[in-house]
Amino acid sequence: MIKSLIKLDFLKKSMKGSIYVEANKLSPTLNVRDAAAYLKLSKATIDRRISSGELKSYKNGKLRRIAREDLLDYEARLKSNQSKKEVDKPGKRAGLGVR
Repeated sequence: MIKSLIKLDFLKKSMKGSIYVEANKLSPTLNVRDAAAYLKLSKATIDRRISSGELKSYKNGKLRRIAREDLLDYEARLKSNQSKKEVDKPGKRAGLGVR
């Protein structure tokens, strides 16, 4: 119990920008709240992504868990989609903007 409180407090501090959580320091499994803190998203957003199948998870009794590898894969997909959208945007400098 105390370990999870310390871990959650550590992740909360990371959202403030004072401490950054490194991927290799994540525990092998995270709960939804810790995953939300790591990705800087709300718990509700993580729940929706799990429900839609975008983020893999499993249940351990009544608790929903996310494997570190699945969370990092999801983060990589988010980053690649973000960079893909930036490349696909027409630029005004290139003369491709709509007038």
